[in-house]
Amino acid sequence: MELKTDDLNTIKKSINDIATYVSLYLKLSKETNIQTKILDGFLNKGISFVNSIFILTNHNQYGESIILYRCLIERLLFLKYIIENNKYEEYDNWSFVKNYEQKNTARTFKKYNKNVSSDNLKSSKEDTLKYQNLKKNKPNWKEPDLEKYSKKIGYGHLYKLGYDFGSSYVHSRSDEGINDFEQNNRLKPKNNPQIISIQYNSLLVCFSIFDECISNSNLKSLNKINEYKLIIDNYFENKELLQLSEIEFKIRDFIFKEATKNYS
Repeated sequence: MELKTDDLNTIKKSINDIATYVSLYLKLSKETNIQTKILDGFLNKGISFVNSIFILTNHNQYGESIILYRCLIERLLFLKYIIENNKYEEYDNWSFVKNYEQKNTARTFKKYNKNVSSDNLKSSKEDTLKYQNLKKNKPNWKEPDLEKYSKKIGYGHLYKLGYDFGSSYVHSRSDEGINDFEQNNRLKPKNNPQIISIQYNSLLVCFSIFDECISNSNLKSLNKINEYKLIIDNYFENKELLQLSEIEFKIRDFIFKEATKNYS
């Protein structure tokens, strides 16, 4: 069945909306911990990448959208690795150290920080102590070899056709300007099948991130969420878009009630 732009936009908006409700639930949940923080972060980053990919593809910027698609695949593989190996805390500590050191590096280049608020470059005493402690006891985190890991979990095709292919747009190639000239001067057709394909694939990867986050949170047993996932799965398998508004309303209503309950 042929992919329809309207269906893709509907799916994107739906996943975006439901992810917002899920994120709200995770943020306000009484069971918030490092795991839920990381799941929430990956969920929202995935949505941001998809939104950006659609903006770029709607302006016929295929190459730039492939770069973000590569980032999206990387996030999915990292997330699955963290979940499979229960590396939430190690990943969180490593991230803290990297962020602290980047801020510290920025402070040393005062000449280039004139337009940056000094408050944004300061580190609290608590953060400094935490950093010093983590540097003494180095976080037990090592980035996975994505090519090997993707093969291990049966995602080798995604690595080769998505991540590895995307590298050709990240790194310089001698013929890269040819496509850019055609894109920038609108010489390519608006219904370019490559555009529709990257939109579809990015939604599929984003939904996989969504699914991983739900399946590893306390929302995994919620029937309404599982019903929603089945509808989206049906679209990706059969290209048939079923009615979403009713189940979206049920999920939104439930999460708002739960969020209000937790907040109060």
